[in-house]
Amino acid sequence: MKLLRNSFLLVLIIILLNGCSTKESWEIIWSDEFDYTGSPAAESWGYETGYERNNELQYYTSDLKNVRVEEGLCLINALLEEGEDSITSASINTLGKQEFLYGRIEVRARIPSALGTWPAIWMLGT
Repeated sequence: MKLLRNSFLLVLIIILLNGCSTKESWEIIWSDEFDYTGSPAAESWGYETGYERNNELQYYTSDLKNVRVEEGLCLINALLEEGEDSITSASINTLGKQEFLYGRIEVRARIPSALGTWPAIWMLGT
């Protein structure tokens, strides 16, 4: 009886571990390593500009002071400025440029926290 139980557990463990295996290789279909300087690449990235949603206080721009690429990084900065539209930031997306149905998505990001901010990376469908 003990041998039967141990054999059953061994087979069950093998089946469960086999179901946990990962795909050995992935095919990269799109990437941006930000190995250039200036604005995000127009063939891959678009901008939202103005006041976009949710009664946010920030005004989205495509200005280099708010979004730029340098040293392998895409930098998005929220700034407090003088005058109308005094809180500026950037919102970039791949809408109409890149679309993915299935697969694995990897993002490397450092997201700071500060009072009144809500930095985020969204994965939204079209």
